[in-house]
Amino acid sequence: MALYLAYSEGAIMTKSRTLILVSALSMLLVWETAAGGPPTTVEELAGRPELWPQKVTVRKDIEFSDGTSIKYGQVFKVQEIRTADIVLNEGSNYFPILPEETDIMERLSILLSTMTPEQIDLTPLALRNRSELWPLSVMSKVDMSLEDGVNLPAVSEFNFRGFNPDGSLVLYARESGAVVAMDVIHTDLMARAREHIEHTSKQVLELNKHIDSVVFERTKAELALRVAHEVRN
Repeated sequence: MALYLAYSEGAIMTKSRTLILVSALSMLLVWETAAGGPPTTVEELAGRPELWPQKVTVRKDIEFSDGTSIKYGQVFKVQEIRTADIVLNEGSNYFPILPEETDIMERLSILLSTMTPEQIDLTPLALRNRSELWPLSVMSKVDMSLEDGVNLPAVSEFNFRGFNPDGSLVLYARESGAVVAMDVIHTDLMARAREHIEHTSKQVLELNKHIDSVVFERTKAELALRVAHEVRN
């Protein structure tokens, strides 16, 4: 089970740094599934955070109850996708917006068009049992501050050690020597695992081409020997 933070349902800008004060009653539990397949609705996409587009474009002007507003065509980072809305990150603020007020599904379609069925079907839960796809290292997407004062900025490289029982990653910070836990979606683990699938598929394809070429050349040589034998006789 993966745990994600839920935000206020009201149409109002929320300060990023106050999100840690949200009570346990406003936490949203998103069950991580082993089943893959391409999500076709926002509800299905909410349960596949590894497929969330990083950004979306707003399709209409929106006025919030606190007096702030956003304009048609603005692009925002996706913070979270829930079954009924999307939480966008403005940098210093978060705000919820309806899926149909963005191009979220179009961006998802473009993303899926670049992936093979096996890559689409790969979920974090399934990856736990596919150690042959595990990369040696991963890159973080978020800043992290440790208790000893060490700061690990986004794009830091970590050695990948495996999964914790709760599904988070066991990572080794090369410079500080710290062992940390990080959520899958805060790293590029899934992207690297999909790249491994693509690389393996290409290797298999090249191997099959090589086998076909060897078989063809051998068959051609055998036919030539047979013809030569018939001519001599």
